[in-house]
Amino acid sequence: MKQLNRWCLSLFMMCCLLAVGFQSASAQESLRWNLQKGQAFSLKMNQDMMQKMQLPGLGAQEIPMTQEVDMTWSVVDSDAEGFTVEQVITRMQMSLKSPFMNIEYDSDDTDSKDPSAKQMAESMKNILGKKFVQKMNRRGEVIDVKVPEELEGDSASARNPMSGDMLKQVTQQAALVFPEGGLSVGKSWDSSIDMNMNGMAMKTKNTYTYEGTEKVDGKELHKFGIKIDMAIEGGPQGIEVSVKDQDNGGVVYFDAQEGRIVSATSKQKMTLEMNAQGQQIEQEMDGTVKLTVTPIKK
Repeated sequence: MKQLNRWCLSLFMMCCLLAVGFQSASAQESLRWNLQKGQAFSLKMNQDMMQKMQLPGLGAQEIPMTQEVDMTWSVVDSDAEGFTVEQVITRMQMSLKSPFMNIEYDSDDTDSKDPSAKQMAESMKNILGKKFVQKMNRRGEVIDVKVPEELEGDSASARNPMSGDMLKQVTQQAALVFPEGGLSVGKSWDSSIDMNMNGMAMKTKNTYTYEGTEKVDGKELHKFGIKIDMAIEGGPQGIEVSVKDQDNGGVVYFDAQEGRIVSATSKQKMTLEMNAQGQQIEQEMDGTVKLTVTPIKK
């Protein structure tokens, strides 16, 4: 059962990564990313999730989880075709309470004596403070990704879900590629993300709809609605996972004048069915992920 609980945690983190993949936007043919060399941004991702499960011998269980991730983006190169960004995760905080483990983790607390926090710190040591370099064109297509040297060739496992291979896949596919032409209000298009995580195939289709402009905090921003449809097949050894029901969606705000994203919010509501060594378990996931981007003034 501990293996199942650890897998649920890994799956949750994976869903959050997919939900807030840094996305671009285009409301007309001339609207593109416009990041320039020397710019820097602070990114904050807040996640709030409640998982509910019926566990054999324990009955109904609620597993609350919150997570806060601080990142920086530094534009190290830029030309007419695109730009190169160095992304660094500077701090991560997580709180999780379950029948099998409680985690109170803060990457800034290097003296924690809690065993779960130490295990979390061990799994994050090759990620925190390290540079992830991605090259993107002006439409938002990721052309190349370089993970830290420590993660090159690193493969996923039940104990190591945040592997180099997995993180490279997320970075390469989570950034949306927008249509070549201009957009009118109501126009929709699809973007697909296919991943494999320790024997589990995850296929996600994002349907984006341009909703026009909206004034947010006194500024006119372009708004894009998102409908997220996820399918899961397979799973780690001894566990089969499938999606029974879901209602996932969100919204992205893009600043055309500055040529960058301002915020992205995703609401996740899913029911998963898991067959764990002959035991049928149903898991409900209900939560919100929000990403905000703020320029760093020099």
